[in-house]
Amino acid sequence: MLKQYPRLMKASALSALASFFFASLHAAPASAYNYRTHSRIAELAVHAMRTAPAPPRVALPPVGENIDEWNAYLTAVHAAPDRLAQLKTGIPNELDANTFAVVPGDSTAEKESFPYSYSTCQLPAAGEPRDLKRLKEIRIMDLNYFPERHSPCGLTPAEVPSLRRQMPAGASQAEVTTRVTELVLGWHAAGVDDHLGDAVLWVRPTLVGPAGAAFEAASLVFEYGVGTILLPFALIACGFKAIFGSGCHPKHAIDSSYALARQYNVVDEIQGAIPGVGNIRDDNFTGLWHFESVDAGVNRYNSTRGMWYPGAGPSYPGAVDVGIAAAGEIAGLSLNAYSANGPTNYGGFDQVHRTKPQWQAHTIATLEWSPLHNLAAYGWSVFKNDPTNASGLGWPLHAIGDACEPHHVTSTSSWGHRTYEEYVADHEQDFMPSVFLYDTRNSNGFFDPVAQTALDDQLTAALYAGFRWWKQFNRTEDMAALIHDLALETRQKVGAQGDWPFRDNPSVVYFEGEARKKEAIESYGQAQIVPHLDDAQGLLTTSIGAAIAMLAVAAKKIPDVVPVNLACPAGQAFGFEDITVTVPGDCPYCDPTLEVCPVCPDVVVPENKAGCTAGPSNAQPLSLDDAGVATMTSEATGGASGGGGSSGGSGGNNGSCGTLSTCSVNAPCTGSNESCDAAGCCEVVK
Repeated sequence: MLKQYPRLMKASALSALASFFFASLHAAPASAYNYRTHSRIAELAVHAMRTAPAPPRVALPPVGENIDEWNAYLTAVHAAPDRLAQLKTGIPNELDANTFAVVPGDSTAEKESFPYSYSTCQLPAAGEPRDLKRLKEIRIMDLNYFPERHSPCGLTPAEVPSLRRQMPAGASQAEVTTRVTELVLGWHAAGVDDHLGDAVLWVRPTLVGPAGAAFEAASLVFEYGVGTILLPFALIACGFKAIFGSGCHPKHAIDSSYALARQYNVVDEIQGAIPGVGNIRDDNFTGLWHFESVDAGVNRYNSTRGMWYPGAGPSYPGAVDVGIAAAGEIAGLSLNAYSANGPTNYGGFDQVHRTKPQWQAHTIATLEWSPLHNLAAYGWSVFKNDPTNASGLGWPLHAIGDACEPHHVTSTSSWGHRTYEEYVADHEQDFMPSVFLYDTRNSNGFFDPVAQTALDDQLTAALYAGFRWWKQFNRTEDMAALIHDLALETRQKVGAQGDWPFRDNPSVVYFEGEARKKEAIESYGQAQIVPHLDDAQGLLTTSIGAAIAMLAVAAKKIPDVVPVNLACPAGQAFGFEDITVTVPGDCPYCDPTLEVCPVCPDVVVPENKAGCTAGPSNAQPLSLDDAGVATMTSEATGGASGGGGSSGGSGGNNGSCGTLSTCSVNAPCTGSNESCDAAGCCEVVK
């Protein structure tokens, strides 16, 4: 039975609970899984679609399923990666303080940007002709960079082998494109936890301590009092519908009566109109929108609610839940609905509408947050409005991962929540194996055939699991229903297995310092997860399958994207802003504000900086074709040498030539459309 809020607020425990919560604020975010796990789910979904195990492993449909429908599913799955690669990356080139978390990096860097750091990023050896300041417009298939969450550099050229990116040296362009697609979608899926603007909090003095409790009581009195007064009228209206209309169930009349009182709660409107103090953005709060309470008994604004701390947990609130509720009440901490994006983006899908004052009328301890399926529905609407951009798919992909995590379908910040997720992240090889591994004997990495077999088995299972979710979503495109049904299945599975993920004490130990945190993670994992390793992996496999289903449907909506001209201006190539000409004749490929030098002297290029290789006459202009693919022009820039000229860009040439031919010094002009300058350089007259 769910315990109600007054039982959480034992006066003897308030001080200890508040201290416990505030100490834990900077220890772990309220997010499902870690960045790596969320990204990996999306990555493996794309990987499964591109590299589905060959028949007969997936040749036959599941028992009892229609072969034609199964073949339609496989056709959609195999077509999806190429369609997804046509999406624009949607990755912003600079940090948006209202949306993305501050990117960790070199604290000494003066020009920290996102997703690349000017001081440490690396460009391809041949130079970069695209303007990376328009990164979000570049198609995935044209990117040729691996995106990362954070600095020291958020973009790494695809030509650089990497164990983290599962990309060995010598990979084909098709393999690179697939891996870039995986990582871009993984970036968006995991990055939802970095949307700091979703939950902006402030302190409202009118909600501090006893004042907040008194208001909460007054709000409930209004809601249930007015709802009861309206009930007879609702029942009469329901009767007329039942007799003369389309029918009506008495439960609907009761629900609508109280929903109407809730929607027009004057007490909430008055309380919420009083402003608060502060502007708190922290990834500890962003995840409060990421819960789906599928077996909750109290649902005031949706048929399935999100987080509501009085009813948190698989049966009752855990220690961390109580600590958060206590601290929220003591501090009067509430949502700033005028600054936060969540009430509009996710609350806009609520069944009972709330105004901004109503959203901020309650502390985070008593606020009923919108459910996870609203977050997914919002992202799906973003994607449908612009199916040329990958960013909208991040919300559904993230929600799919959350819906298959037991603590997020029981809405608890406690009960082993963080220990579960961090154990999975720390032991990823046991749950979602990588096949390109590293050990101290081989710094270049090696392929593990055992891991390859395990991964093949998991992806085969994911393809089969994805079929039933694809049938549902392909028919209805109801994103909210997809996420709700996934969450419900997760809750039913772990319930049938004895609720093995839920153990509260590790959540307390987790916050007792770094050493105790590691102890809590390992002891929890050994006691709770290891005996249920197959069950835990099965939840992740289901999430990969559901991601396959969703992406296969999404891919059908992607049009042929017309490439945008993303080339740097003529004679320029992209560079980072700290690359400047400091030595006469220095010739970087270039800062966007600098021209490519027509003559390059012998230059020692600093490590990790773009520039010309040593030697004269070696700088070649870069160009893009209509598809945005980089090529070198066939005409090498000429340099004067010998009598009448000098190397290093000095002399008659001095960078003044336009499109150049390769004539020797003092050679006569060969056509009426050419003229020779003083250095003997042939210049085409346009």
